[in-house]
Amino acid sequence: MINFEYFPNRDQCRLTTSDPNIFQQIREHFSVKNTNAFFMKRSGIRFVKDRIYAITPTGLFDTGMFYEIYRYILSNYKIEIKFDGKIKNAIKPSFANDATPYDSLKLKLRDYQHETVDKALKFGRGIIKVGTGGGKTLTIASLISTYYNLNKDMKVLLIVPDLTLVDQTYKDFISYGVPFKPTRWTGSIEPDITANVLIANIGILQSRFEEFDWLTDVDMVVVDECHKLKKGNKVCKLISKIKTTHKFGLTGTLPDNKIDEWNIIGILGTVFYEKSSFDLRTENYLTNAEIKILNIKYKTKVSYIPGVNKFRTELDFIYNNKFRNDVISAVCKKCSNNVLILVNHIAHGDNLYKFLTSELTDRKVYFIRGEVEVEERARVIA
Repeated sequence: MINFEYFPNRDQCRLTTSDPNIFQQIREHFSVKNTNAFFMKRSGIRFVKDRIYAITPTGLFDTGMFYEIYRYILSNYKIEIKFDGKIKNAIKPSFANDATPYDSLKLKLRDYQHETVDKALKFGRGIIKVGTGGGKTLTIASLISTYYNLNKDMKVLLIVPDLTLVDQTYKDFISYGVPFKPTRWTGSIEPDITANVLIANIGILQSRFEEFDWLTDVDMVVVDECHKLKKGNKVCKLISKIKTTHKFGLTGTLPDNKIDEWNIIGILGTVFYEKSSFDLRTENYLTNAEIKILNIKYKTKVSYIPGVNKFRTELDFIYNNKFRNDVISAVCKKCSNNVLILVNHIAHGDNLYKFLTSELTDRKVYFIRGEVEVEERARVIA
């Protein structure tokens, strides 16, 4: 017999079984090789484990992993499974049965967004995987608005990766006409604690989470771009401190590393909805992209350029080559809409900015670097 029990004070479950061999097989399945073990041992670090496990030796695991483990057991063992009554409300803490997705925003939900929110209400926690361009912010707005209609006193923590998204998400919510009151929290903006929804970036949470005791008692947590919650990150521990079981994550993809994937699922819950970018394109929600590669033939062969550091020499050649810059300028001139040019290094960006500013006299040219403030970035985008 396999037994599951739930510990609400730490949002974890324990798996126990009468057969030690079955327990070990399950535990091994939810583990990966520790690729750093060899190097750590050579560095003199003792007691390094050769494998990393999602289930502890005593059977403890994060509650969100319940469905993954449960499904594996059902598929591989014919054995009686028992679990206590508290687990159901932890793994699937659904909202009111009669709750329907809020669809009175200024932007109407697409069919799949309506379905996503509906499933979120039924599951109560978990991960939504929707490809880039799928309108995750609108989905979040509808989900939170639905919950607001059920509880006007709600407090929601919405976590986004960076400062730019704090501002962008806040402005999107206002433009959607959300019924709740949002507020921003960044290094330069203090939150309005009377608001219903606190939008914060990962950095501010990691540095100032302890300043607001009430954060551990919010009614819902939503993590945008949740694939960034890598195992061992401080923000993962902070989210685990938050008592509510209503925890949601949105992402286009989960990490390839299984331990990182299980870490995210353990904290937030199972993946209950998926729609890939391919699906969005085939269903005509997204425009099919057209990729064209320009094969530039230089008169001077890069491989023949003298120098000890060939890679550095090649980069200098690319950054300063007038013919290459002329090609980029010609492409920009042919495009009537905005053009985004991505570069790997600031030096290249500086050169292109100076060149295009002199060449495209009838166009506004901007160079956005890491130190450019969020407000300035927003002004350029607008």
